[in-house]
Amino acid sequence: MGLPARTASVLAVASALVVGLTGCGAITSLIGGEDDVFTLAVGDCFDNTEANADADEVTSVPKIDCEKKHDFEAYSAVLMDQDEYPGVADTESQADALCLDGFERFLGAPYDEAVAYDFTYFYPSTESWKLGDREILCMIYAIDENNDIEKVTGTLRDAEG
Repeated sequence: MGLPARTASVLAVASALVVGLTGCGAITSLIGGEDDVFTLAVGDCFDNTEANADADEVTSVPKIDCEKKHDFEAYSAVLMDQDEYPGVADTESQADALCLDGFERFLGAPYDEAVAYDFTYFYPSTESWKLGDREILCMIYAIDENNDIEKVTGTLRDAEG
């Protein structure tokens, strides 16, 4: 049996990262390399990969120093409190609400006014849930006029504030 992965739903954005998986761990400043998604934490930045763009589950992403060009920044993490796995639809609904709630506080503008930014998230898969994974990790990214992911340098905290 391979390493556990987290569930992911493909975003409706061209070349987008996948939704669904998360990890917990200390904030790090690793530069480059593939890192286990379970080590991602609020404040970490990372890039998408071709392999992850079409994946249903993600096990690793390349962490990037936030001061270098990157695709995504983790801005919020919330632990789910259900005793049993609530299913994909309920988990995604909960992740949508939690990440939307934290988006404005992080970016400094309401979601419907932040036309150059969007969010996605990692959430537990059925398999990772059995191993104790309960974290939803929200990630912000910039988009261009074609709704493609646009690399940024530095944090997006208060980018619209």
